[in-house]
Amino acid sequence: MIFKQIIKEKEGCTSYLIGSEKSKTCIIVDPTENIKDFVDIAKKNNVRIAGIIETHTHADHLSGAKELSERIGADIHMYESAKPLFRVQKLKEGQHIKFGDVEIEILLNTRTSAKIKV
Repeated sequence: MIFKQIIKEKEGCTSYLIGSEKSKTCIIVDPTENIKDFVDIAKKNNVRIAGIIETHTHADHLSGAKELSERIGADIHMYESAKPLFRVQKLKEGQHIKFGDVEIEILLNTRTSAKIKV
């Protein structure tokens, strides 16, 4: 398993790349608006971005999820009560997302955010 934390200290934001060496795929969790960083880190780790997870709506920074999704053709996943202005795959409590040898479990901690368990 590949697990990379991408910290943007200036913005006070943390994003993650969680990947499978076996399938050469990954997901990006909570991407910030500079999507080039995520494309570059995926390329550096020799994985294809297969999905994007937003754990909450971002009042603290601009999300890059929609732009990243459009650029690479991956789905955006958000908690089921989210009401974004664009198409997303809704996440449900206890749902599992599997890619390669990595499985993520969705844990909703409130009606407005989600946690993931790897």
